[in-house]
Amino acid sequence: MNTSIRNSAVFWLLVSPVLALLLFFFILPAFGALFYSMTDQKLAGQAIDGVSFIGFDNYARLVQDRNLPKVVLNSLAIAGSAIFLQQSLGLALAMLLVGRASWFRKLVHACVFSGWLMPEAATAFVFSLLFSVDGSVNAALSLAGLKGAAWLIDRPLAIVAAALLWTGTASSLIVFEHALASLPEFAADAARSDGASPGQVFFCVTFPSILPAIQRNSATLALNALGVFGLIYMLTGGGPLFKSANIPVLVFRTAVSGSDTGYGLALSFVLFMLGIALSLCNLAARGGDDL
Repeated sequence: MNTSIRNSAVFWLLVSPVLALLLFFFILPAFGALFYSMTDQKLAGQAIDGVSFIGFDNYARLVQDRNLPKVVLNSLAIAGSAIFLQQSLGLALAMLLVGRASWFRKLVHACVFSGWLMPEAATAFVFSLLFSVDGSVNAALSLAGLKGAAWLIDRPLAIVAAALLWTGTASSLIVFEHALASLPEFAADAARSDGASPGQVFFCVTFPSILPAIQRNSATLALNALGVFGLIYMLTGGGPLFKSANIPVLVFRTAVSGSDTGYGLALSFVLFMLGIALSLCNLAARGGDDL
């Protein structure tokens, strides 16, 4: 009995710091945000005692917001591009590095990880220089006899996806290098000895074996992509006309630039629910393995 009590005390002693952090940095702020999303709170020019509780009026405004459907679709497109492009490039690089010399692996790692380690402000600055009207990309196209484009105006979402590909591929590379290293070699060798082509080995042996890693990584990439703010805001500002804005950018432009804090917090719960929906879809696709 004393041992059981002592073990229980040790357990709560170890868990209590984590619970305290969760309470003060997530649960209480979340409930505070939920409360203020039901008020007419403004960022400035309004005293605390002047804030009025308006119930679900801010949430009713979501239905009338003409920019919200476009922004939600942009958020899903950014998340989808992150899942597909970053994982495709990360997996291709991981397979390329299998069995390669150490110096080659280090060279590829240095190139890929430089994008991951680069600050968002620097990445946004570099991509704005590359894809501006007078930038390097249009200059290269001109030398090749091709017509350039106003990339940041005509195709801002594609440029955002390219910037995220540069910054985010490293994490997928790490995941797939580990997944490939843990595969038993005899399965691929047996398939080759039976006359399977490289494509058949990949789709029938390698891909099914690393599918759990792909599914877990997809959830991580999707949630990270949904929360991207700084890179998009510094690169395109969410424009033109919300063509590249995602939900965090709309929240900032509403709550901070527009000083409509209550409605901005209501918008933030759209992001929260979207993240939950994607997580549940991922769990359903995996058969609820982590439940």
